Amino acid sequence: MSDSEKRTISINQGHCKFFVKRKKRYCRMKVKQSELYCCEHQIEHTHGEKNNFNIRIPCPLDSKHSCYQNKLQKHLRICNARPKTFQSFILKGVNSGYSPNDIRQENVSISLSDQSVADVMNVIDRVKSIYNGKHIEPTEKICTHPIVEDEMKSPIYGDKTKKHLKQISSVLGLLSEYNLLKKILVLLKLGLDEVH
Repeated sequence: MSDSEKRTISINQGHCKFFVKRKKRYCRMKVKQSELYCCEHQIEHTHGEKNNFNIRIPCPLDSKHSCYQNKLQKHLRICNARPKTFQSFILKGVNSGYSPNDIRQENVSISLSDQSVADVMNVIDRVKSIYNGKHIEPTEKICTHPIVEDEMKSPIYGDKTKKHLKQISSVLGLLSEYNLLKKILVLLKLGLDEVH
């Protein structure tokens, strides 16, 4: 056995046996212990087989990926390329600022180079007037809230979790300080961005 054959055998242990001509090498995807080819290259090696248990076929919704033929119905329900259906209570574009009767194109993009210099300067002047007229310097204010402070004393939390609890405590403290927490049922989503 030559050195190149030994190298090829050692490289292909646990990897797909499909030779990629364009790259002049074997596919580097890992495979199951009982398989020879990765899921994408099984398609090319299963045509003509009568047992459809492990046959992969191109996805009918998006041919860029494949799925097992015997699991096609399940795949069609969960495939990311399936047509989007909205529940009856979801109104598309409800927060867009347009009334439902407005006829407009979706995803309209306007290139800056297509606009006249006068239009661009007009927008710049409007932004400057808003910025100069109502500019407020942000101030740092860190508050606390007793509910979260009690929870932070628990020894089970690490530094990262305590950092998030401090952020939540500060938000609740600010809401309390400005009387935004009333004695009614309030549902708050406290998904805060990480502070670095």
